[in-house]
Amino acid sequence: MELHAVIRAARLAAVIAMLPALTFAAQGDLMSITTTSHMDMPGAPPQVAAMMNRTFTHEQCMQLSRRTDPTIWNENRHCTASNVHQSMTEVSAHLVCERGMVADIDVHFLPGGDVHGIVHLNGNVNGMRMTGEETIDGKRIGSCNPDQ
Repeated sequence: MELHAVIRAARLAAVIAMLPALTFAAQGDLMSITTTSHMDMPGAPPQVAAMMNRTFTHEQCMQLSRRTDPTIWNENRHCTASNVHQSMTEVSAHLVCERGMVADIDVHFLPGGDVHGIVHLNGNVNGMRMTGEETIDGKRIGSCNPDQ
């Protein structure tokens, strides 16, 4: 098994998981976004499993206009979206991505500007089956200038 291919798959899973969180917060809101990954790849070395099962947090400035912008799904050239449903309170979609990764996304916009979402992933990496779930929690922590 090529370790680089597994790393690329883990990065793709993270990008897929971040897509809804990166698009849905109030205009000029500074968000703290925490993503927790729980992936299973039978036969993967322990260090690969540790890479794929982790929690990370980062901050990002968000714009309200991105919440219901249907063109956001065209921005990820590595995935094709279908069955997209968007509203001011929820978004869901089915994504089919390069290298056979598939994801189902369900994100809810909570009172106060917070976001909670779940992404179910599955696919193959170098012939090895990978399944998993990522949770996304975004919390508004202040205001920011989205143009900077």
